[in-house]
Amino acid sequence: MEQSIESKKFSFGKKLKSKNAQIDGTTSIKETYNVIATDNDLRSQTESIRKITDLKIYRDAKLELPFVMPSGIFEERRKTSFLAHSGFICIDIDKIENVQQVIEVLTKLPFVALEFISPSAKGVKAFIPIDIDSAEHLDFFLALEKYFKEEHDIELDPACKDISRSCLLSHDPSAYLNLDAEILSRDFVSKWYSPSRKTDSSNTLKVSLSDMKFDVLYLKMSKEKKEKLRRDVFSKAKLKIANAEDGMKHATLLNQSTFCGYCAKFGVFTIEEAYEFLLKSISKRKIDSLVDAKQTIINGLHFGVSNAPNPEKLGLLKSPKMYVVYGNKDEGFQIHIPYINMYRFLNYYGFWLFPKDKTRIFVRIQDNIISRIDKYDIIQFVIGHIRSLPWQLKEDITRDDLEELFRRKINVLFSENQMNTFEPYFPRFNKDDSRTAYYYFKNGFLEVKESSVELLPYSELNGVIWDTQILDRDFNKLELSDLEILEQTEFAKFILGISDNREGENRKRFQSIKSILGYLLHRYKDPSYTRAVIFCDEDISQHCMGGTGKGIVLKSVSKFRNCALLDGKNFNFNSQFAFQQIGLDTELMIFEDVNPKFDFERLFSVITEGLSIERKNKDKYFIPFDESPKIVITTNYIVEGGGNSHRRRRIEYEFSQFYNESHTPNTEFDHNLFDDWGQNQWQLFDNFMIGCVQYFLSNGVINPPKINIAKRKLLQNTGEEFVHFTATVLKDYIDEEVSKTLLKNKFIEMFPEFEYKKWFSSRVFYRWLRTYAEVFELDCSERVSNNNQLILIQKNKY
Repeated sequence: MEQSIESKKFSFGKKLKSKNAQIDGTTSIKETYNVIATDNDLRSQTESIRKITDLKIYRDAKLELPFVMPSGIFEERRKTSFLAHSGFICIDIDKIENVQQVIEVLTKLPFVALEFISPSAKGVKAFIPIDIDSAEHLDFFLALEKYFKEEHDIELDPACKDISRSCLLSHDPSAYLNLDAEILSRDFVSKWYSPSRKTDSSNTLKVSLSDMKFDVLYLKMSKEKKEKLRRDVFSKAKLKIANAEDGMKHATLLNQSTFCGYCAKFGVFTIEEAYEFLLKSISKRKIDSLVDAKQTIINGLHFGVSNAPNPEKLGLLKSPKMYVVYGNKDEGFQIHIPYINMYRFLNYYGFWLFPKDKTRIFVRIQDNIISRIDKYDIIQFVIGHIRSLPWQLKEDITRDDLEELFRRKINVLFSENQMNTFEPYFPRFNKDDSRTAYYYFKNGFLEVKESSVELLPYSELNGVIWDTQILDRDFNKLELSDLEILEQTEFAKFILGISDNREGENRKRFQSIKSILGYLLHRYKDPSYTRAVIFCDEDISQHCMGGTGKGIVLKSVSKFRNCALLDGKNFNFNSQFAFQQIGLDTELMIFEDVNPKFDFERLFSVITEGLSIERKNKDKYFIPFDESPKIVITTNYIVEGGGNSHRRRRIEYEFSQFYNESHTPNTEFDHNLFDDWGQNQWQLFDNFMIGCVQYFLSNGVINPPKINIAKRKLLQNTGEEFVHFTATVLKDYIDEEVSKTLLKNKFIEMFPEFEYKKWFSSRVFYRWLRTYAEVFELDCSERVSNNNQLILIQKNKY
């Protein structure tokens, strides 16, 4: 979905001089503008810095300023911690004689979204929105650099071409903000920056494919010439990859991988040899993501193989027969099954080896649908094929003779060593992207966009899918309004119930759960929005019994996506095989009914990086971030954890008490949802859920309103007395620096029995104060003045 300028996010930090290159969260251009134009602390810092004359002191003082990383979202303030591009590029114009004149130029340009004076007061910074999907970050910078030089005689700081460049903020009450700024596109790049080398991979692929004309001349080459050709292809690919410049590394790797795939199709080398060679060619290079590079190689090899002319025309695959008959009438005919014939025959019918890290999986691909198989499936297919052949194969050779020979040679043909020589295949999977979701029904696949839903035949799939992704029902689009869908669909009425929206009030809770359902049903994983969904109850008691409908919601998403259910109560992160239930086709990983001690932090790397899988007696393999499942957690309690690192990895939705032990969905609808439905309700359900996906594609995840979750977290970590104290006394001290001792004394005045509890101490009470600030997302700062411990709890500036 096309993001507005206001909704684009990028990283920020409270000060540049921080431990471990710390990032404190994400912000927006409007929030950044508000800090620059109105924040009093930043005003004081800026005024102080501009009075400093000593250069070294000035540089150190600047490091105390807050900063943003305008071009992206980062885990840390390092280029290697880049997660996603924001869609902004920052330009820096330094050492200007007439600052006001430059400001006037910038504010008149339609593509400047934010402009402000730099901390030194001798320069100007500006944020420009770019369509990063249409061109590289570096290309946009070089185009802007040339534009400003030729049109306005303005020099840009070349350091801004770095995608991880930090931008210090400074107070500027006259800062300029334009949320309707024009987003620069590829057209701007093409006009102002025309490199001699093209970055469009589609053009370079055509050039590479024409470099070698594979025709009958190749078949007539001597063995020595073929070997030389093999060496030349590899050496030229290695040289081009090694010499690729910044901005061209991806295109070059894709280009050479495609050409190697093209060559492999004709037997110059195997696809496996090409893959191993290309991996080695990048292993010694410093690259941002080895996972992305591997995927580039796979995509290129697949493209090269797919676009090579049919090898049958060149005589490289004369027949898909798995047997040969030799001899003559006089001496008699004999039948034989050569290994190479058998495996070419199996490849012809879609049987391949699907390598995944160190794991070898055997698959069959038919009509863009990939199925996981084993040796037994292959054997049964071969026997079935033999029995479909004509009875007489040659003179006195019959199909029974062939089957008898095959049965005798099974152990040899399909020994472990022979199975290891199976041809590897690197399929390109049909995947959801940021603007599109796909669902696979019996009668075709559904292409869902923000404003359209289209049912298409499987022959039009742009890649393969797992057979387990196909739902066991047809899809029929209903021409009903949203209101009619809500009125007629039992599941929609159920969703209204869990969101406490029966009377049309609190609309945001209903909108939020719709967007969350869409988020879970959308297979695409946005690196800038990596969240686990946590379903809990709004009930404030510490002994809530569930029954609010969380299980039914999980069942609803399982009707569209492959889910792995994990026992949250007994899950052990330290187990060697903790995630063995997760497969390559798992799309949602669900931790059911976790207890209060569930260690959510152990999921941080799983949420943002990917997942290592190890099964008993099987090789370990890794599922990268973009292919790993999204995560759902259900609980009757509150999942522990606070702070930015927790908040940016979780969506917490509270279920209302509309459904409970005495009022269940079964009693309301007089039957079980899903189990007792007819065709009409299934069609209504499918249309409602697809509507949730479109709602998400249009709006993103709408943050759920917080009902009792902060209070429940506080209660779970402190006690009923302290919760009462915060609601009656502490609330009056927000935004005011106050003595911690004073607050403790007021608490004991209200609950005198705590003075005699051995476990209750100043340390415990002060920890409770910090917990209060954390769960209500308030800033908390502490200091000592004249031996008096002070605390300031205030609303978060961001």
